Amino acid sequence: MKMLNFLIIIKIIYSIIFIEWVHCQCRINIQTDIAKNDPIFMTNKYQLMIPNGNQLTWKKNEITYLGCSEQRTNTFQTPKLIESQTTTSIKCVSDALFEINGQIFNSTDFECKIGITGDLNQTNKACAQGKGAIFEIGHDFRKSFNVFIVLIEVCYNMNTASVIYTQNVINGNASSVIESNRPTFKVNGVPSSVSPANSYMQTNQKLRFTTLLDNSSLADFYLNRTSYLARGHLSPDADMIYRSSQFSTYFYLNVAPQWQNVNAGNWYFIESAVRNKATALNEDLLIFNCVYDILKLPHNSGTLIPITLEDAGIEVPNWFIKIVLSNKLKASIAFVTSNNPFMERFTKSDLLCNDICQPTKWNTVLKQSADITKGYTICCNVNELRGKINFIGSEWITPNILNY
Repeated sequence: MKMLNFLIIIKIIYSIIFIEWVHCQCRINIQTDIAKNDPIFMTNKYQLMIPNGNQLTWKKNEITYLGCSEQRTNTFQTPKLIESQTTTSIKCVSDALFEINGQIFNSTDFECKIGITGDLNQTNKACAQGKGAIFEIGHDFRKSFNVFIVLIEVCYNMNTASVIYTQNVINGNASSVIESNRPTFKVNGVPSSVSPANSYMQTNQKLRFTTLLDNSSLADFYLNRTSYLARGHLSPDADMIYRSSQFSTYFYLNVAPQWQNVNAGNWYFIESAVRNKATALNEDLLIFNCVYDILKLPHNSGTLIPITLEDAGIEVPNWFIKIVLSNKLKASIAFVTSNNPFMERFTKSDLLCNDICQPTKWNTVLKQSADITKGYTICCNVNELRGKINFIGSEWITPNILNY
């Protein structure tokens, strides 16, 4: 009996300690406990805070930072105490309560005047053997903290007004904010010689195809209500965690003309499968997205014509490629998707590598990979693919192949 009472007392003590521990830290749910125009949540080292699942946590009295966009001079709307500021420090009190200058606020009180849609930083770095220039998409806090938080690195060809590749990370242990709204695409960084907002309009696509192919009937065959060139993300919004990060993917620098059936078909299935793999591994996966070659379609005379949306550029790619790398498994794999849903068939000589979808089990989730109308898709050994595409860096070569 004495032993039983002792065990009960110990259990009560541990329960009290646990309850005290829970209440001595801050915890917010990114789905429900942040404002609509949410600020950027930064660590005490000015890096983006990554949730565990949908939870952001702080130790009691831990100081971290919030920020709205400095490039757009986007200040806080609430709380009124900091409404003229673009950044602030916060100190954890408990639960969803934080202190600023001695005043206590709930996490939902922190809201920017306008929604954050990402900033652009053009570097002086070259890429793709000098064919492109590196741009960074993310959040600019260089004025306050001397840091630019990079979400996406873009290699962009200014001469052809076309993206070459992008790089981003999928955080495998983090949930994403569910957001159905979409911002307007931003032209920042795109050369003034092109006007992508006009070029992507379906009426202008038909005019362009009629001119290139010298045949309005051919243009009508390729372009109609369900068949058109969409703005195909290289780094997709769904790879990102926060609303602000998702909106940051909407730069024309981060898209290439992609047939809608491909965009909503196998390219979408690949994106979803890769995110599911990151979750299953509970790992941050490194992602390299690129395009390769220019789509060619037959002219009225029968000659194959390279397709661009404008005379000055915006090339329509022949292939969309996604490379996925797991540092934990020292493994990588590439997915290669055709952007020509009008091909009658593909032969081995048409492909960039040997297909390894079946032995790596990715065929279990990419069940429509052979459907040409949805974007014929194969899986590749990255080392083999690099033999064809020389701007793929050696860092993407691994000892192992990433299985599903």
